[in-house]
Amino acid sequence: MSVLLAVQSRWGCSNVRLVARRHGLRVTFMAKPYLLEAGNGMHIHQSLTRDGVNVFAETDEESVLGNSTMRRCLTGLLAHHRDL
Repeated sequence: MSVLLAVQSRWGCSNVRLVARRHGLRVTFMAKPYLLEAGNGMHIHQSLTRDGVNVFAETDEESVLGNSTMRRCLTGLLAHHRDL
């Protein structure tokens, strides 16, 4: 289900860009592209649980994130961001 929603969301963004381009406009999905204007954009919240416990909330290493699972998850997302 989540993959389908991601594909539909991406498809929707592409269609909005296409229609805007046809009308000589540009569109962005940045949350707040202009400092002095209200913003609205697409963002994603992610969580990961094990036995009902948020594994991102655990502290198991001395790093900025404090969590090796979070570090590995973010590393993977950054490595594959273009495919996502």
